[in-house]
Amino acid sequence: MRVGLSHGDSNTHYSDIDFGIEFDSNYYYRVVEYVNGNANYRTSNAYWNPDSEVFEVRVNSAGKVEYVKNRVVFYTSTVAPRYPLLVDTSFGSTNSKVDNVYWVHRNQADKVVWSSMTSLMDTPLSRYNGWGVLARRGARKGWDQGATSVLTLGNPDKYDGTDIYGLSFKPSQASSAIAVGLAHGNSNGLQNDIDFAWHLLANGTVEVLENGVSQMQATTYAADDLFEVRVNDAGKIEFVQNKAIVHTSTRNPSFPLRADTSFYE
Repeated sequence: MRVGLSHGDSNTHYSDIDFGIEFDSNYYYRVVEYVNGNANYRTSNAYWNPDSEVFEVRVNSAGKVEYVKNRVVFYTSTVAPRYPLLVDTSFGSTNSKVDNVYWVHRNQADKVVWSSMTSLMDTPLSRYNGWGVLARRGARKGWDQGATSVLTLGNPDKYDGTDIYGLSFKPSQASSAIAVGLAHGNSNGLQNDIDFAWHLLANGTVEVLENGVSQMQATTYAADDLFEVRVNDAGKIEFVQNKAIVHTSTRNPSFPLRADTSFYE
């Protein structure tokens, strides 16, 4: 059988699936893409366990089709997809089936998975039961520690395969200096490397920084305040504290954007 994504559905033959994963009766799988009616076998046969493996075929933030096994991307297509895409299948064997078929849907409730973590950063999964947590360890201070997100968000005027439009976070304390926001790149762990950031200070005040430059008068905050940095419908960056918009940037962001952080202590 084959399961994947297609622009159209002219028939039930497997050759009608644009971006598909083929599963055979010997428990092997491979990526097969059809371009202009021709089969392109993108990966070699590999073994899979039907009792435990989870596969995804999805569009990433760069507009490319990714093939994922157990949350790990194992192949990224070089073929540009045509939209809209639909789920397409072809079954060649009797009694074959797929279970737990879902749309892969990302939204603001998804926890951030971190990458590019510097040496003193930690994301303690066992303690907090999931991603979305970031902490700095050690006694040394300085704006040189941070992490960025694995996922990115794209221009709201262009479909990018996700519905991510920003990030939210709650500080665990009001006595540490951290910067959290959105950035196009990640050249270092400094706060001025973050394009659009909430800057939380150790004295209980907070301000908005754009590449290290203050954009609004500092105000107060408390532990567990809810902060957001997000892209609005006009493509502008909004800064939200406890569901109130307190600042809208006049700068045009460069996409894609990713979550970026810098921890002083």
